[in-house]
Amino acid sequence: MALDALEIRMARLEGAYEQINVRLAGVERELAALRAEIRSELSALRAEVGSDLSGLRTQIGSDLSALRAEVGSELSGLRAEVGSELSGLRAEVGSELSGLRAEVGSELSGLRASLGALHRRMDTQFYWLLALILTAILIPLLRDLRF
Repeated sequence: MALDALEIRMARLEGAYEQINVRLAGVERELAALRAEIRSELSALRAEVGSDLSGLRTQIGSDLSALRAEVGSELSGLRAEVGSELSGLRAEVGSELSGLRAEVGSELSGLRASLGALHRRMDTQFYWLLALILTAILIPLLRDLRF
């Protein structure tokens, strides 16, 4: 009887092990299916992210090209504006310099005329001084010669 009870218990244990084995096989199948599903979802996600990144790169590239064109256009406009301003300033400075040259030239002509007049006056004064000195020297000599 004890042997029969032991066999019954062993049979129950074997049945339980078989049931556990079947259930574990089901869990393994579900785990494998879950792994495959996760892999496929990750692949789809990678493809979607790659597509989105590619689209984003394309959009950023076109936006950068448009921005470069806009900045280039603005720079060209600024260059033209600065160039015209510089041309205007050059013309204005040139006319101011011409006016200053004319003014300085007329002032120099006036100074030259004044200097010429001063030179003539100094010549006249020199000759008068020379005449006075010679007169002062010659008068006593001539007096001495007469007597």
